[in-house]
Amino acid sequence: MSTDAVPRPAPCPVLIGGPAGTRRREIAERLKDIGAAESGTDSFPAPEALSSSATTFCAALVDDQISPEEVSRLAERAHLVLHHSHREDTDELARVIREGFEVHKASDAYPDCRRIDLDNRIGYSDIAEDFVDELRLTTADFHHASAPHLSRILRGTSEGSRLLEVGAGRGWLREAVETGKAGYSCQESSAGMARYLPDDVMTEPIRALFAQRGGYDHVVGSLVDGMAYPLGVFCLAQLLAPAGRIVLTWPSSVWSTGRRRTTRTTQFVSSNGRTVRGVHSFTPDRIRTKELFRLAGLELTEFVECPPVPPTGRPYSADTVLADGSLPESLVSIAVGVRQ
Repeated sequence: MSTDAVPRPAPCPVLIGGPAGTRRREIAERLKDIGAAESGTDSFPAPEALSSSATTFCAALVDDQISPEEVSRLAERAHLVLHHSHREDTDELARVIREGFEVHKASDAYPDCRRIDLDNRIGYSDIAEDFVDELRLTTADFHHASAPHLSRILRGTSEGSRLLEVGAGRGWLREAVETGKAGYSCQESSAGMARYLPDDVMTEPIRALFAQRGGYDHVVGSLVDGMAYPLGVFCLAQLLAPAGRIVLTWPSSVWSTGRRRTTRTTQFVSSNGRTVRGVHSFTPDRIRTKELFRLAGLELTEFVECPPVPPTGRPYSADTVLADGSLPESLVSIAVGVRQ
């Protein structure tokens, strides 16, 4: 009798789940060429089982009856959460999933995006009470360096245009940066941060904002290094109207390499000395940003390296200074692009 183990079937590359049964069957049929199959969301991995991006790609379909809280829970298990409506046909939804799957396949160098978002949501919520410039001096130095450049880029937005700020934190950008005449909305998935924002803040993760697809002329994020992974930038691009503009900032690769070496996480310590859950921080340089934008269907039109600006009434934060004691030539990177 053979003792050879019975081989397990290869995992399905793409699972289409969610409560929208009829639509998910139709979409799975259209995506058979990439190995898609219909599935219940109970087949999606639980958050604690996530380890790397080399997993089955999971897309969930929901309707407008689902609450933001339910969407957020579903995004812990699905790579994409898409809203279907009468204005989006099955072919369009299938196209987005196909493109998202292709971006996902280019993400092997990153942790699983569901783990990234979960860790960041918890970590930023834990530090939210302390997340003000008076207490977070390195963040204040980042803000000080980037604010005049952001104002230059955004002050010309026109009346009637629509601007979405993603990862709004406690609202620094709205208070400190000129954003022109565009109508303003904001997103923040960390509950601790969101309580400092207007009541209509969107709290779903960026991978679950597809009800807003194509709804904005400008998508802006300050220090959104936790979103600078391939599927994250892809989802942000989906929010833009045709020829819409994206403006994102993160700590510069010059600073992060000189300060953190190869580490791609940030560990916050609260004002009472408590260490909170680490958050993910990606700091692509111009070349890597151009590739991230290309994968997302964006054209990089400007990449600004913001040098440190001396703070008023105090020295630079100790963490602003590099490990060798010098100041970086660039402290913050600003990436500007347009949807192709």
